[in-house]
Amino acid sequence: MSGPDGKPDGKIDADDRQVVGKPIPTWTYGVNLSAAYQGFDIAILMQGVADVESYVGGELYFPFLNGAGVSTRWTAENTWTPEHTDAPLPRLLQYSAPTWNYENNSFWLQDASFLRVKNIQIGYSVPDRLIGRIKLIKGLRVYANAQNLLTFTKFEGLDPERFPTNTTGANQYPNIRMITTGINIKF
Repeated sequence: MSGPDGKPDGKIDADDRQVVGKPIPTWTYGVNLSAAYQGFDIAILMQGVADVESYVGGELYFPFLNGAGVSTRWTAENTWTPEHTDAPLPRLLQYSAPTWNYENNSFWLQDASFLRVKNIQIGYSVPDRLIGRIKLIKGLRVYANAQNLLTFTKFEGLDPERFPTNTTGANQYPNIRMITTGINIKF
């Protein structure tokens, strides 16, 4: 920030803050594919966003926050020291220490674009000629289903799909991956 004479005042403080980041994606997209052949069927739902940024942080990212430990990325080689000034991470301190290290800033801002295989289902419908002997059953289909199977992203936080994207997401649970199987019987 500039002093009263219009020249830089030489200190970094709250007066130097600027709006950074892009919490609303430019692109939101999805693809729904399905196919069937000789009793087999497959359906795939993919969705994603592009050109969006989000903060990383919280107990899984910042060292010692709320009694948490230190993740493997916070090694001596990765953190700033007077001898290692080109380190990719700031100086290793307790989160509660009086420091600007963990304030929201462009350093903790990451690309949160992603493509997720939201749902995929593979099934097989047993031919009528095989179940025709059982008078009670009119149709039989066996299937396997997976939700949130794969996510392609550069985002290092728990889940790029969480909302809102302008927080670190420390108290939000990521989407879970669930795989199920089943049988549909038509009477």
